[in-house]
This record gives sequence, structure tokens and C-alpha cells, in this order.
Amino acid sequence: MSKILLVITLCCISLLAGSGLSRAQSWSKLDAFHGLLQKHYVDTVDTNELIEAAIRAELRKLDPHSMYFNPEEFKAVNERLKGNYEGIGVQYVMVNDTLIITHIIHGGPAFLAGLQGGDRIIAVNQDTLAGVPHSHADIRSKLAGERGSSLSVLIDRAGYSDLLEFQLTRDKIPVKSIETVYWLNDSTAYIKLSRFGATTSREWKRMLRKQNLEEAKALILDVQSNGGGYLNAAVDLVNEFLEENQLIVYTEGRGLKQQLSLADKRGKMRSVRLAILVDERSASASEILAGAIQDWDRGIVLGRRSFGKGSVQRQFVLDDQSAVRITVAQYFTPSGRSIQKAYNGNLSDYHNEVSQRLQSGELFTPDYPQENLTELKTLRQERSIWAGGGIQPDVFVPLDSIWINDAWQSLQRKALLLPIAVQFIDQQRDSLLQNYPDIATFQASFKQEEALWYFALSELKQDLPSEEIANLPALKSAILLRLRVQIASALYGREEAIRIENEENRALTKALELINNPKVYRSILQGEYTP
Repeated sequence: MSKILLVITLCCISLLAGSGLSRAQSWSKLDAFHGLLQKHYVDTVDTNELIEAAIRAELRKLDPHSMYFNPEEFKAVNERLKGNYEGIGVQYVMVNDTLIITHIIHGGPAFLAGLQGGDRIIAVNQDTLAGVPHSHADIRSKLAGERGSSLSVLIDRAGYSDLLEFQLTRDKIPVKSIETVYWLNDSTAYIKLSRFGATTSREWKRMLRKQNLEEAKALILDVQSNGGGYLNAAVDLVNEFLEENQLIVYTEGRGLKQQLSLADKRGKMRSVRLAILVDERSASASEILAGAIQDWDRGIVLGRRSFGKGSVQRQFVLDDQSAVRITVAQYFTPSGRSIQKAYNGNLSDYHNEVSQRLQSGELFTPDYPQENLTELKTLRQERSIWAGGGIQPDVFVPLDSIWINDAWQSLQRKALLLPIAVQFIDQQRDSLLQNYPDIATFQASFKQEEALWYFALSELKQDLPSEEIANLPALKSAILLRLRVQIASALYGREEAIRIENEENRALTKALELINNPKVYRSILQGEYTP
């Protein structure tokens, strides 16, 4: 019996055991059931599909974070966490059945071959993509592949009457944990961390040296929308800020004895003023970071209540290179707080809980009532903190109300802005690069906003109903910012474009204000701050 069949059998036994059957009877009943299907079912039975469906169904009954990955899914998950994948090095989006390249990864095969942001991928290895609906997994399977393997891509590029064909050789493409780092002023640095993976600690150490961050007086660490990753990566990062023997996190599980993670004395950022930015999509390892910093009154946490994932999963690889990830423990912040939010057995309700926060108004007010929370105290200043339901920030920063504007939601849902940015780049690429050779010049002196605005209006009027067109002037600044972000990403790369994106990062603006005022910063840590 294969391991995968063994796993599903064991899963099913847990249900059968509840009916009073012995283990031997459970095995016999399950085996008899499979035999009946194979012999008598009206159609041919794909046993592997049935087993995978049964595993997924059983895991959904346990908790929302125990899950199964088929071999293809498992490979993709590992690539993201290990910090690289094998492919051509492009980021893309499908708009109206057209695959548009939004970013070229510097040094990757696509970059070396001369592909550009804004190029439309028409075909891969003579397999047409344009005009034909494809799933993300299908597109990824065509572009990704083993290092050293070759492929051809057919490109539609503005200014060329004929399609362009490029021959590429796939290679390892780095996937960064640290998306960008830059100085906000002479004393304050900003770091955007998108995941906690196998390379996070190495990236951090390299970044400290390259950016001279040990000279910073203040540091803003942005984990908004960071869904987490490896627990050890979060522990290593927290260690940079805490004193020797201070508790970072501890875990407890039915089959595991309590495990403590303590800081050592090697942290290089133990005296810097620190702000952590979180939001409703900051989860898991992000919450370990924010929770430890908050519990020790080591820095301030700004934003909105985090996601609320306080469990630890262990991964088991099966014979066919599929895997199951099973919850084996809960983790607790140094004060003993669990941040795991409630789960009623309905997976859809659990993951839609963030959307419910939007609908209820929680994301717009600091005084929204929270239920089922337990009050605890921080470990130095004895400020009130709350267990259950995520990390509550020290300073609440509301979501921009534009995200509930019907016209704006329509623009986002229909993905109308990216094609406009692409067309603008097609027409202006040479002059843009000549006038704005780097991101700093672009951000400081971009002078084509009015031309961009009228171009956007003319395009949007072709796609939106009249009542939504009438609302566009009220969205002018948001539309122009989004277009500038997309133009900057195509011209200078995603890492640089984050600087433009941060112009609307309310949590960052507030953090910069507070962290550069030592008196106010201390008042927050002492529980004396009044917004």
C-alpha cells in the first residue's frame, strides 16, 4: 500500500472510529468500500482522484491550516519558500485574454533576452495564449520548467508591425523575502518584507551590510499583507531586536513538549527605534514578529488588527512527492498570548472573515468592538494587550475609504488601469527613460500627469457606464498614483516602484511621524499616548 493510500486510510479511520468500530474493523470496512467501487461503480474510478478528494475533505474538518498539496502544488509552494524557482523571470497578468508582462526580473533569462514590461505574450512554444482563456497554473506550467530547458515566446510589442520571437533558456530565478529597502530620511530606513522563507535571514544580513542599516536611528518594518512562512525565519528576525534570553515565542502541542525560542546576544538592531506595520492580511510569522516586539515594549505596532493565525504546521512528504501539512502545535507570544482567531468548522467563513471586517466597518474605526478577547499585559510597561483574533496595533490606521467606492472597485475588478499604463509606456517609453533615468528623478519630477490623466479618461470612457464615468474625477489622484506605480514597475522594476506605491501607505506616513518624535514614541511604549 502506498503512503498516500495509507494516509487517506488513516484519515478515514478517524471518522470510522467514531462509529464504535475497532481499528481492524475500520481497515476492513474501508478496504471493502474501495473494492465495491472498483467492481460495481457505473463508471471507471480514478482511485488517485478519489484519494486526493478524501484527504482534502478530511483535513478541512480538522482546522483551516492543515492541508494537502498534489505534486505540482507542492513544488510551487516549496519554490516560493525556498527563495527561487526555475523559469524565465517575468511577472505578468491576464487582461481580457491577453497576457501582459508587468515586470522583468533583473538578470533573468527574459531580461537578458531583451523582453520588456508591457510586452504581450502571444504564444509559448507555438501554443497560442492570446485570446484563449488560461488558468494561472496552466500559464505557469508553460513558462516555468527545469533549469537549462529552452522555450520560444512570441511577443506583440508596440511600435513593431510584426510579432517578435525570442528563444529563452530557463534558469533559477530568485524570489526575494525582502522586497525593497530604502532610507526615508537621514536617520530612518524602511524595509518591505513580503514573506518569511528559507533565504530571509541571509537577505537580512546582506541588506544590513549593503545599506549600512546599523547606522539607522529608526527602522520601519512593513509586513502588511505578509502571509507568513517559516517560523524559524521569524525567530531569526526578532532576534535582531531583543536582548539576550528574552523569549521570542513558544509552542505547545499534544504530541510535542513545550519549545521555547530565546534571543541571543548577536542581534545588531537592539537599540534602534522600531515600528512594525501590520494589516488584516499580516499572518503567522508576521504576527510572531509583531507580537514579540509588542509584548516586550520593544517597538510600536501600527495599522489594523492582523489576520489571527497562531498555529504551527509540520509538513510530511509522500511517495509521489505530494505532501500533507498538519497542524501540530499552537504558538504563543512572550506574554502567553494566543493570537489564533476562532474557527467554527466552516473554511469559507474563516477565510472570508477579513472581508467581513470590511463590511462591518472595523477597518475604518479604532473603536470597533471586539468579542472573545482576553486582556493581558506587556512584559515591561504592563500596557494592555489582547489575546485571540490577531495582533491589535498600538496605533490604529484606518483603511482608505476608496476601497469601498463602487467606481474604484469596478476599476479594480475589471483590471482597466494596467492596459492604460501599458499603452502610455508604448507611446512614451524612450522619452520617459530619457527624461526620468531613475526612480528618484521619476518620483520627484514626473511632469506628464495631466497628459496621463486625459489619456486615461479617454480610454476609461470606452469601458465604463456613464454613472461610473461621472465619478472618475473624484478618483483622479488614486488613478494617477496607480498608473504611476505601474509605469515605474515597467521602467525600473517592482522593487523601485514600491517607493511610488508608498505615497498612499497611510501606516508608513503615520509611523514616520511618530518614530521621528522620540517623546511621542516613548509615550506609546509607556501606554500614555492619546491619538
